[in-house]
Amino acid sequence: MKKGIKRIIAVVLSASMLLSLTACFDKSKEEVLDVADDVASAFADKDADAIADLTAEAEDEDITVLQEILDFEGFYDEETAAVLKAIGDSITYEIDEESAEATKKSEEGSVDVVFTMVDYESVLENEDNLVDVDTCVAAIEDCEDTIDVEVTFDFVLDGEDWLLSDFTEVSGNLYEFVTIEVSFTPALVEMVDYVTWWTADADGTYSNADTIELDIIPTAEGASGDVTWEFYYEVYFNNSLVYTSESCTDYGSYIEAYYGTSYSGASVGADGYLSAGSYTITFYTLDGTQLATSSVNVYEETAVTEPTSTGSVMTDFYEITDGTFASTIGTCGWYQAGYGIATDDMLIYSTSDTQIEFDLEVVGSSVTDTLYYEYFYVTDLDSTPVSVYEGSCIPAEYTNGYFYELIYSGTLEAGYYLVIFGDANQVRYGQAICMVQ
Repeated sequence: MKKGIKRIIAVVLSASMLLSLTACFDKSKEEVLDVADDVASAFADKDADAIADLTAEAEDEDITVLQEILDFEGFYDEETAAVLKAIGDSITYEIDEESAEATKKSEEGSVDVVFTMVDYESVLENEDNLVDVDTCVAAIEDCEDTIDVEVTFDFVLDGEDWLLSDFTEVSGNLYEFVTIEVSFTPALVEMVDYVTWWTADADGTYSNADTIELDIIPTAEGASGDVTWEFYYEVYFNNSLVYTSESCTDYGSYIEAYYGTSYSGASVGADGYLSAGSYTITFYTLDGTQLATSSVNVYEETAVTEPTSTGSVMTDFYEITDGTFASTIGTCGWYQAGYGIATDDMLIYSTSDTQIEFDLEVVGSSVTDTLYYEYFYVTDLDSTPVSVYEGSCIPAEYTNGYFYELIYSGTLEAGYYLVIFGDANQVRYGQAICMVQ
């Protein structure tokens, strides 16, 4: 009896030891950790082919998509590719060895992995980093802020090899950054072409001015509707600060800054015009970066003279300031259908009219020369002019000669309309004013 019991105990102990020894010889966890390192390295290297080789059943379509999105230089535009590559190159990983689970009996295993990369969203949220692609890539490479992407690798035993069961969930989480949209806008200061004093006399000064205007002329990119100019400006009179604007928003071909007699604290002469002296207008971005600056001299003339040896012409309602241009012009005046050209006085239009027109007879220049003009509206002669239309024309031929027709069509408001005309380089030839009531 005792011998039988001993034999049973020995058999039981032998079976238990066999099971223990079998468990000791199952190296599945170590094998899974080794493969997990290979898989994580492939993901960090953005190696689509290696990821596919380490996956049990990778669908051809999924592999193709992965190859495309990781082919930065072939799938994206050049600037986006550079940004995505910089982000992708920042990826590192750490395997949580304590999380490893795997047995050959279950033919399944898993490991937790933490990928770390640059916090690209914080970089792209800063507009200073988006002035050009080189600045953006440098900011990504210098950024010390990071984000973590935690994933779990699930493995299956395929014969003697442990393979990733599926890569799509991991790649979707890790490579989410490939969906970002990146566009670059140069700094405003880089889009300033030149500045001009609008409506200034031919010599670049103002005479008897109630308003002066400095315009930034942007580059082609800066003049596009995609660029919004946000700025403020300062006005100096004889080197003393006299005005600081609120924040301004503008866009297009002219970025405008005004100053005039209606502005608080403006120095006004005896005749109601801006006091004579030197005026400087300086543009700034909202963060205080200087965009452009220029100075202009303003003069006060107390008397209106008849045409002088320069050939200029002045009346109560129009003035031709350029002598050379004046020598090519005959009859001038505001035109109204049924009445012709009013040459003796400022024409008064009605708010029921839909068009105003200032005509200049051409008597001594090429009838193909283009004249450029801009219409402004003011409610009264003390208000700041508001631009309402820009145009150009060549002389129109009639039986009695050739005429420049400076036309503005639209709803007419009660007040005054001023037309300023000149050449393509914004050299002013003259101006005229009419009333609407």
